[in-house]
Amino acid sequence: MGASKAQKAVLAGIVEEMFDDAGNWLGVE
Repeated sequence: MGASKAQKAVLAGIVEEMFDDAGNWLGVE
């Protein structure tokens, strides 16, 4: 269960980063 928790944390970080990049690309702060 600990591994899946860590996996979710990593995935959440990647998704957050993707939204960050998409926002920058769209010119949204």
